[in-house]
Amino acid sequence: MLWFLLWTVLVLGTGALFFLIGRSLWRKGLALARELGAAGDRIDAVLNRLDDRPTPEPARLGVFADIEEVRRELASGRQTRSRTRKPAAPLPKLQHTPTPAHRLRTPEPPPRR
Repeated sequence: MLWFLLWTVLVLGTGALFFLIGRSLWRKGLALARELGAAGDRIDAVLNRLDDRPTPEPARLGVFADIEEVRRELASGRQTRSRTRKPAAPLPKLQHTPTPAHRLRTPEPPPRR
């Protein structure tokens, strides 16, 4: 009779554990599905904004272009970049602090017995 009671308690406990684990997994799965839906909405909004941008003109090969035209475009690009470039911030002054003498010395070994 004692064995029957022991096995009944073990089986019921295992069933309860499986139920709790399954319920936890179900709730996590639902939360994951909600987050995936929200992420899909955000990606859709970003893609719609990207669709609204103008399409850039296709790149031209510089090999077949007139050399004077290429030089003019290069000079105008340099001027534009130099006008829009921010000046570099000055670097901070580094101050050297000497290492204290007590850190330079090696510790003495413990005395032998």
